[in-house]
Amino acid sequence: MIPGSVLALALAACVPSPPPEPALGAGPDVVLVTSDPARSEVASAGVLTVAFRLDEDGDGRDEEGWALEIRGDGTVAWAVAPPEDLRYGRAHRARDGATLIMEGVPEGATDEGRILRWTPDRGTVAVTKAPTSHHDVAELDDGRLAWLAHRFTDAVLDPIGEAPVVGDQVVIGAEGGQGSVLVDTLDDYPVPPWWICDHNTLGRRIPGYHELLHSNSLVRDPQGGGWLVMARYLDAILRFDDDGRFDWQLGGRDGDFAFDPGARFVHSHFTDAWGDRLLVFDNGEEHAFVDGSRVVELVVDREARTVQQAWSVERREHTRFLGDARRLPGGNTLVAWGNLGEIQEVTPAGEVVWAVDVGMPVGRVEWVP
Repeated sequence: MIPGSVLALALAACVPSPPPEPALGAGPDVVLVTSDPARSEVASAGVLTVAFRLDEDGDGRDEEGWALEIRGDGTVAWAVAPPEDLRYGRAHRARDGATLIMEGVPEGATDEGRILRWTPDRGTVAVTKAPTSHHDVAELDDGRLAWLAHRFTDAVLDPIGEAPVVGDQVVIGAEGGQGSVLVDTLDDYPVPPWWICDHNTLGRRIPGYHELLHSNSLVRDPQGGGWLVMARYLDAILRFDDDGRFDWQLGGRDGDFAFDPGARFVHSHFTDAWGDRLLVFDNGEEHAFVDGSRVVELVVDREARTVQQAWSVERREHTRFLGDARRLPGGNTLVAWGNLGEIQEVTPAGEVVWAVDVGMPVGRVEWVP
């Protein structure tokens, strides 16, 4: 018979230690730049975002950063930092008011990755295993989570030939579990891998691999379900149905839609879709239309397969990475200007009625009522 104390020690050794908790702290030094409470929807509310400390190369890819909520008066309601050697890539406001935080390794072929359901008063209340997860997470009506993940493999990359490549996946699963792959762009996107731009260079972003599409946005399609995936390097939004089948491509070399002059976007992000509208943060690298970056509202006619520009706000500076935009309930637009470190609220006329300087690059941004 095994002594009780020995058995207890053996069982304890089989139980994994709990993962390290996010660390509450002061966060970055946020400065309120502009506030017009009479016209602002944020001044009496707040915003949720992530912020990254720039490394020596200025590309924001180190492990230091924060998920944080900023009040309308510019003060930090809470800020939480990841455990050592990890990074928070996305903070998404859940339906119950908690925050879904994507936690992983900044770059590289690794199986690490988690999605935390976190609150300031209770800490982490749920953990979902999300290996190789990156950039975006969404919450479905039935409580399941969907997120973007990487796939590391070898494939034929035109015109290079056989090469180590990184594709993207859409993964869906119950919270607290480990999801299953719904979409694999290497299998389900019908265009074979090809050299799109210099961002495909071996090791440019992920050591030892050619990153193919750099999908960065996962949005539920407001028209009939399915998923809209922004493939940044492709300059396109890809639609997949709820069975994972590819439907159409908006933008890029192999696009299915005709764009009005000035409506096309370049190396972009997007978070917001409603009706026949898409709100795109257009980074505008080598842009033909704007000497800088912009937010553009697009009207998409799916039957006629046309895209028109309905509205835009521009900035005469390039955001080299990140960036986000969301339409607020009252009609204003919330904009995170990526590596420029500013979050602004602008009116339909393009006037800035609320703004903060976070002092470091900011990622996705959401309104907190």
